[in-house]
Amino acid sequence: RKAEAGKMRVHVSPENIVSFCNEIYLAFKNMAESRNIDYIFKCHEAELTIYFDKPQLEKVLFNLLSNAFKFTKDGGKIILEIHNEPDRVNISVTDTGKGLSQADQANIFTNFYQADEPSNIGTGIGLAFSKSIVELHHGQIKVASLDQPNGGKKTKFGFYLLKGTAHFSATELLQHQTNPENQTYYPQQETSLQPTEDVVQKKGKKLLIADDNIEIRKFIVHIFQQDYQLLEASSGLEAWQICSQKLPDLVISDVMMPGMDGFELCHKLKTDDRTSHIPVILLTARAAYIHQINGLETGADAYITKPFEVNLLKLNVRNLITSRTWLQKKYAQLLSLSPQVPEPIGLDQVFLKKLIQILEDNIGDSDFSIPKLSTLIGISQAVLYKKIRAVTGISVNEFIKTMRLKRAAQLLRQGELNIKEIAYAVGFSDRKYFSNEFKREFGKTPTEFIQGLQDDETETSSES
Repeated sequence: RKAEAGKMRVHVSPENIVSFCNEIYLAFKNMAESRNIDYIFKCHEAELTIYFDKPQLEKVLFNLLSNAFKFTKDGGKIILEIHNEPDRVNISVTDTGKGLSQADQANIFTNFYQADEPSNIGTGIGLAFSKSIVELHHGQIKVASLDQPNGGKKTKFGFYLLKGTAHFSATELLQHQTNPENQTYYPQQETSLQPTEDVVQKKGKKLLIADDNIEIRKFIVHIFQQDYQLLEASSGLEAWQICSQKLPDLVISDVMMPGMDGFELCHKLKTDDRTSHIPVILLTARAAYIHQINGLETGADAYITKPFEVNLLKLNVRNLITSRTWLQKKYAQLLSLSPQVPEPIGLDQVFLKKLIQILEDNIGDSDFSIPKLSTLIGISQAVLYKKIRAVTGISVNEFIKTMRLKRAAQLLRQGELNIKEIAYAVGFSDRKYFSNEFKREFGKTPTEFIQGLQDDETETSSES
C-alpha cells in the first residue's frame, strides 16, 4: 500500500553488496542440496561497496530466489550472479525452471498478475513489490526467458544498482552507518551472572570459538576465558577438524566464514555420529526471519544476531551446557535401569542404540576390547572415549561393564542359569571378579541378589 501510494522510502548506506548477496545465497543452500539443484554464486570481486537499503533489498533477493526454487525442478540449476560495471552493479538470478511466455514477461511485474500455470499460488504482489524497491533505488529490473539447446527453458531476472550517491536525495542517505558484520566491539555493558555451578566444574568444559574475524573471536574468548577451556578456529573447516578430534562441549560459530560457512559447519556437526551431541550457537549480523529459520533448520541450538548482548550469549552457553549435563544423567539413568534405550528420535539415541546392539552381540566375549568396539562402530578410540563420556557422562570401560552387569541381573531374574554360567555368558571369565563387580553395582552379591528375588516371591505368595 505504501509503495502504491508513493509513500515508501529507502534509507541507504554504504555496504558490501558481495557479502550481502552471498549470505542470502547461503540461506537457500541447504534447500538446493536436498533437491540436488546445481546452485551457484558468481562474482569476480570479493568486495563491492555501493549504497543501498539492506532490509528492502533483502526482500527483492529473497523474492527472486524463492521464485527460482519454486519453479525449478529437482536436479535443475540456479545461479545468483553479480557483475561489476563502471557506473553500476548488475545482480541477476537465473534458473532452469518452466520459463515465461512473452505475455507473462510483459505483465509479470504488475500487481496481482500470475503466469497462466495451474501450479501458481500466492498473491501475485512479490515481483511488483520488488520492482518498486528497485526503482526506489533508482535502478531497473527486467526479466528474460529463453529456449535452451536441450529443449528446456532458462529464465533470468536481473536488476542494477547505480554507483555513488548523486541519484539519492539527502533524506534517503543514512549518515554514520556502520556495517554490523565489521563491528569489532560491542557496547553493551557486561554484568555479573550468578553461576549455577562451581567455576572449577565449568573450567572442565571446552568451548570452540569459530570466527574468521580475529578481533571478534578474541572478544568472545575474553568473555569466557575465566570459566571455560577455549579452543579457536579461523574458518569452518578448521572448526570441523578440531571438533571431530577434540569434541568440545559447545561451539560458538559465525555464519559468514570463507570455505565452509557456519550453516555447513553446523550441518556437518549435527549429522556426524562423532559430533552430533555438541550444542551449536550461530552468530550473524543477518537478523532476517528466514536466516534464523535456516540456521535452526541446520540443527543450531541457538541463533544470535550481532551486535549481541554479552549476558544473552553467556546465558545461552550456560543453559545449553546444563541441558547437555541433564541429558547425560538421563541416559545414564536409562542404562542403570536396563541396557536398552527408547526407539531413537535423535542421533545421540541412534548412536547409543547402535553401541548397545554391538555390545549385546559380543557380550559373551571376554576378550571383547575397546579397539574392537571402535572398529565395529567406525569411530577412532580417542573420539569414542570422548563421545561416550559426552553423551552418558561415564567412561567406555564403565559403559561396557555396566552393560554386562545389567544383562547379568536380567539373567539372574530369569533363573535359568547358575551364577557361574551367567558370569561367562556376560563376558566375565573370573567368577570372583564378577561377584565383586556385581556387588559394587547393585550393593549385593549375585547370591544375595537371587535370595532377595526369592524372598520377594515368598512375600508376594503369602499376601495372596
